[in-house]
Amino acid sequence: MLDENKSSHRNRKRCCVIILGPYRSGTSLISRMLVELGFYPGEKNELYIATDWNPAGYIQRPDITKFNTEIILNAGGSLEKPPPPSIILKNCTPEKFQHLNLKWMLKKNKIIVKDPRFCFTLYTWLNQGVLKDFEVKIIRIHRDLKMAAKSSMQHYDVKHYVGSSLASATKVLESYNKAAEWHCKNMKLPFLNIVFEELVLQTNESVLKVSNFLQISDNEIINRACAVVNSGKTRIPNYE
Repeated sequence: MLDENKSSHRNRKRCCVIILGPYRSGTSLISRMLVELGFYPGEKNELYIATDWNPAGYIQRPDITKFNTEIILNAGGSLEKPPPPSIILKNCTPEKFQHLNLKWMLKKNKIIVKDPRFCFTLYTWLNQGVLKDFEVKIIRIHRDLKMAAKSSMQHYDVKHYVGSSLASATKVLESYNKAAEWHCKNMKLPFLNIVFEELVLQTNESVLKVSNFLQISDNEIINRACAVVNSGKTRIPNYE
């Protein structure tokens, strides 16, 4: 849990950006963009290591992924069929968060947290007051579900919890997409919708949209963010 007694941080205005989106929808790509825009995901050794699928890294913390998985399972669901956000909240007490070390969040004024499971669990994080010391903003990214499902079926890890067919994977990703949309509509937080295909094909415009949303105007920083996205998208088949 966060240590709210640290006076050196108490009066800082901190911003936490949550990335919402189904598996294989571009959450890692947009997260790398936000890192270039100055948002802190934790130290490199605290994140998932890079793989052939994401050679630049996932910008995702194993401890948060594990915790989100646990509260989904504790609520009687699975990663293939998570319960509604309200059921997850009902089955998750504040004490459960005591085992999650979030002190890394206090190191910077601007942080980013990314995990597709937040599509269902963010409601619990917000209602339990875990992020109460932050101005929380949501960036929701969504991709053509059939393409995301195809990528999920091929991914070494994701394929184990999206079902055994393209149809089942599409259905699973659709449920995550709808849950992300529900959070945007019901949480009364600033949010921005990003379409993966537009991020890939209209990179500069998409990066500017994100930069404006986050009130970032430094052209040098924005140009670096564009370069990161342009570099990452070269591994996406048929992106042109």
